[in-house]
Parts: sequence; C-alpha cells; structure tokens
Amino acid sequence: MLPFDEDDIEDQNALVFVETFKGRKRTVVKMKVRPEAEEKLLAALRKAGIDTAAARVGEPLPEDLFANDILAAVKTVNHHAQDHKYNQATLKKAADHLKALRRLSASDDPDVREMAQTYIGWIEKVQQAARDKKPIDERFETYLKKRATRKRKPKDVPFTVRRTKVLQPRRELRGGELVVVDEAADNSALFRGRSMKAGEQYEIDFGDGVRAVYRPWSEKNLYAQRGEFELILPDRPDAKSLERALDHMESLGLKAGAATPQDAELLYLHKQAYLTKVDRDPEYRRLIKELDRRAASKEERIREMRGFWERRLGVKDLTRMPGYNPMGEYQLAFKDPGKRAGYRH
Repeated sequence: MLPFDEDDIEDQNALVFVETFKGRKRTVVKMKVRPEAEEKLLAALRKAGIDTAAARVGEPLPEDLFANDILAAVKTVNHHAQDHKYNQATLKKAADHLKALRRLSASDDPDVREMAQTYIGWIEKVQQAARDKKPIDERFETYLKKRATRKRKPKDVPFTVRRTKVLQPRRELRGGELVVVDEAADNSALFRGRSMKAGEQYEIDFGDGVRAVYRPWSEKNLYAQRGEFELILPDRPDAKSLERALDHMESLGLKAGAATPQDAELLYLHKQAYLTKVDRDPEYRRLIKELDRRAASKEERIREMRGFWERRLGVKDLTRMPGYNPMGEYQLAFKDPGKRAGYRH
C-alpha cells in the first residue's frame, strides 16, 4: 500500500502489485476514487473525446449483450438432451433477443452486423434443437471483433479514451504469483456465467505503455466496482516509471501526491464522524461549513476538529486517548520476506 493523495482517493491508499500476463510482468496500481472527486476525472475524459465504438480486435463488442444468454440456452438444450426438461425461462430469454439482433443485423459496422447474424443463427439452432429434442453438436463462442477500427485524429490531450462495458482481468494465484488467465473477462464470466450487469468503464491510453481504467459511480455498475481506478505499467515498477504513471494520473485531474500526516489525520477525524453518524449532527455540519467558508488551512481544520471531539467526549486532549492513531498500523504483505511493504488497518 502507498499512503496516497489528499482527498480524491478513498482511504488515501493505493494498492500496488505485480502480475504476469502472457509470460511478462506488469505492475498495477489500484485505488478507489471518491464520488466527490469523480467530476474532475470525467471532465478530463470528455475533453479528450470518448470513443464508444472502438473495441480492439479479439475482444467482445460493446454492443454484445447477448452471448451469455445464448450460451445458457445452448447449455440447457444439451444438458437435457435425454429428459427434454429444458429451462423454458432460459430459452425465452435468448429468443427475446431476436428483435434487437435483427435491428443490429442492418448496422453499418461490419463486425456488429456479423455478430448479430451469427447470434440469430444460434438462437434459431437452439429453437430447432428444442423442437426436435436433439442436442447441438457445435460449440458456441462469444463473437470477437475481427476488423480494426480506424483511429480518430487525436486532440490536444495527452491520452485517448474509449468507453466499453466492464472488462477486467481474471486472475489466478499460482505458486504465490498472480497470473492473468483472461485479459478481458466480463462480469458474467467472472461470476461463472451468472447473468450480471454489463456495466461501463473508460479505458485510457497514454501512448507510452501506461494505461488506466476507470469504472464510474454509475447505476450501470455493480456497487463494488464503482469508483475503481487502475494504472497499468509495463514490467516491474521503479521510481522513474511510477513517477511517470502518477504524472499521467495528475493529467486526469486526480491528485497523486503522497498523503502527509496532516492529510491522514483529517481523513481519520472525518471518518470517525461518518462511522458514528456524527456527520449528520447540526453542530458538526456548521463547523465544516465554516471551515470551508474561510478556506481554513489543514492545521486549523485539525485543531478545530480535535476541539469538536474533545468537547463531545469530555476529554482535555484527544491525542492522548488510547487508540487514537491517525496513521494506522502497517503490516507486511510480501511473498519475499526480504522486501518490505504492507497495508494499513
């Protein structure tokens, strides 16, 4: 963990880890953007111009909301090939996609058109197999993009952006090492085929090997995925590459400096108010409003907030109370005992 940022990042923590993909190491810096800080990031992405259509060759299309339901229909036909007790709700769910797929079959995008025509054929195979009470011998596979999309002329921004459904690595722990087994698994694949929200995310390419992914605070996303921000760096990290990556993060409007002890204590005091619901108290709200009004310094805010808690708890010095520890405790979290890092709790 890195003690991170002033107030844009939840808990002022960034998780840094190394994983292996196709035999090569890469570094991931993962954190959660607070909802209050999101607008700065989204404004930077809008300025860049968001490409909503560009899936990469070999990836599922953003328009593909059908594959998991069709696969489920194929499975129920084959699983019940002997007793013919097909899951009718599953068959209906796949058939209900026909209207949308026929509309997409007239798309100007040749990949979208081919995907729609392929899936229509599969749904018709499922329906025919159910009528004939026979299994389907062929293997259904999600349609993957076959044609490269012409890149748009970049604007005066240091990165490019595209919006897709949520796609994230599926990882396994092998011999104490993280290994990526699927670079672009959707939510349903991550949850073993269960029907899940497709979600949305922004993929950001800085053009120098560093990439980022952001999943916004949107009702389209699963709650646990909202605010997720990842920086992906090639190879293992060193001071220079990590500094460059954090500079890229600054270009998105997010503060990327290390959190100071004052930042940590301010967050600590705020979180105590939140956890005990004191943040709803009129006196606390008046205090925060007044501090904001006069643009109080960090030192002044800490002094005033300590005073608030001292009055409330009836103590002379909050910092002398047992358990008062804004910086938290760090525990080692490395496979190699010769290296030191950890997490705060």
